[in-house]
Amino acid sequence: MIVGLSAGPDIGLSRSPPCTGGFAKYVFELGLLIGLVGALGSSALQFVFPALIHMKLFRHTTSKAHLVLDGFYILLGIAGGVLGTIQIIIKIIDVYRNEI
Repeated sequence: MIVGLSAGPDIGLSRSPPCTGGFAKYVFELGLLIGLVGALGSSALQFVFPALIHMKLFRHTTSKAHLVLDGFYILLGIAGGVLGTIQIIIKIIDVYRNEI
């Protein structure tokens, strides 16, 4: 049996599809909103947070080269997040400007 899909107590799974459908109904371009969330979050999850955790955990035992590499990953993640966010915001502005 799959956990969460049994006939047991309601844990909110049954409300998720209607909420998502209602959200998609009122958001004009859901793909752009998902892209904005992805641009903000994915670079942090892929580059920034792992490098920060590595720097925190191994700051006393790792070499300077690894710390520099972690710093590079952090800068790369921040730059990717900023550039991706700018690109998505430009697309959102273009879509809504063409709608008016």
